[in-house]
Amino acid sequence: MASKTKNLQERDGRFYARLAVPAKLKEIVGKRELLEKLGPDRRTALRKLPGVIAKMLSTLDAARLQTIAKAEPAKPRYGQILNEHQIARTYYESELFSDSEDRDAGNVRVRANSLFIKHNSKDWVESLNSIVAGLADDNTIEAMLCPIFDKLAASGHFNADVGSPEWRKLARVLAGVQTEIIERQAERNQGDLTGKPRHKLLTEPEPEPSDRLARRILGPESIKPLSELLPAFFKERNISGGNENEHEVSVRMFEEHLGEPTPLYKITRRDVLAYKAALLELPANYVKRFPDTKLPDAIIANKKRKVPYPFLAPRTVNDKWLSALRAFLNWCVQNDLIPDSPANGVKVSYQVDKGTPPRVNFDPSDLAKIFSKPLFDRLKPWGETQWAYLVSLYCGTRPSELAQVKLDSIRYEREILIMRIQEQTKNTGSQRSIPIHSELVRLGFADYVAALSMSGASHLFPKWYSDGMKALERAEVKSRLTGKKAILNHHFPKFLPKRFNQTYLPRQGENHGQAQGLLRLPPHLQDGTGTGGRFERHSR
Repeated sequence: MASKTKNLQERDGRFYARLAVPAKLKEIVGKRELLEKLGPDRRTALRKLPGVIAKMLSTLDAARLQTIAKAEPAKPRYGQILNEHQIARTYYESELFSDSEDRDAGNVRVRANSLFIKHNSKDWVESLNSIVAGLADDNTIEAMLCPIFDKLAASGHFNADVGSPEWRKLARVLAGVQTEIIERQAERNQGDLTGKPRHKLLTEPEPEPSDRLARRILGPESIKPLSELLPAFFKERNISGGNENEHEVSVRMFEEHLGEPTPLYKITRRDVLAYKAALLELPANYVKRFPDTKLPDAIIANKKRKVPYPFLAPRTVNDKWLSALRAFLNWCVQNDLIPDSPANGVKVSYQVDKGTPPRVNFDPSDLAKIFSKPLFDRLKPWGETQWAYLVSLYCGTRPSELAQVKLDSIRYEREILIMRIQEQTKNTGSQRSIPIHSELVRLGFADYVAALSMSGASHLFPKWYSDGMKALERAEVKSRLTGKKAILNHHFPKFLPKRFNQTYLPRQGENHGQAQGLLRLPPHLQDGTGTGGRFERHSR
């Protein structure tokens, strides 16, 4: 029997070209599949098939571009001084995005506090044109463009004095961009969504004929830098929290290494290899150790130190920064933004330094020291610290997860006491239910939870949670001044885990490690059997 031909389907003696529509594009295309008649003759159908499939693929490509276009434009970080091109692009894209949102929400009239409110005024447009021509005085410019200048100043993107040549020059740019926005809105009011700007700062430059990388351009998104493509990446991957911040930092570090935001299609394998080499010379925590210093300058500054700070570990370079860049570029390939990823296969080859003591698991004797008197004296009431250490031992949660656990998240399910990890986690896959170990119940965990509930507490570890949230609030205030994002999961480890690693363990004579396998506690915590950890379920 002859093998089936891909995308060719026979129904009731007639042939059709069929192409399935990816799930993420069904809403835009409006169909689950694309189907076109090819006639009753198989040979004719086979001849027509390639051309028809090519048209269908073009339809899907156009839909993919629409999904990317729906993403909110990237916003420059606070305090970043922008040039004229960046200001023009940022303002134009953000205003049109807001206009689209209003239309999608059914708001026929544009925002009352927007400059668009005067788009039908002939005098308004003429005044904008006078600013573009350099004929308007400073008072006229301030009256018309003051909200835009105030917003730029408040964000730290522009700081020239009113009336200065720089200020008047930017005013001419903004007035020109404003007229473009008014034209786009008028076109949209007529149902035309295809309008393109003519302003020289809003049009993407065509690649030079000598640009050997121009063949890598697959569409308009190919000439955008990675930082402008991040919102679409986050939206499709549903990335949030710590992972989103990690990708943002990864792109920022890569663009700092390149020297400027580089068009996606111009990123080469040589760039990624050079970035890998730079990461291997980058001091760990360089942002904190060299404030307001970009990646290449931090490397130079560290080399000038009498005793340089330690470099990033090869494993960190591989598993964190190169991995994040590789994931992003692979997404660009999957969405037909570039034909291939320049980061594929770029890894650090290294051997574990046998002279460095490995990070090993705690053995039973270590655990006997850690959970010993006087901290774990059974004759004295235990508080938050003791229970936090024990729950960490038996449940294996991240500090940021454990600190957020609410008392309502501890409950019986199918006669088994469980703890539900369901607050803000690293990703949605981290949300889970953990059976409470029988040793914790024997040691009085349920009584601890009941006492907290009677006291009116809302969380399993109220002080730890409160300290973490206060630290987050302080970070959020600082973030408004520095533009650095405040991440919830970065603050909880500063308290109980930090004291455990930096204060408690050294006092017990222990190096850092982790508990795993059979858990043996000191005799005063045992139930007479001599063992703790056989992670077994228990009945209510």
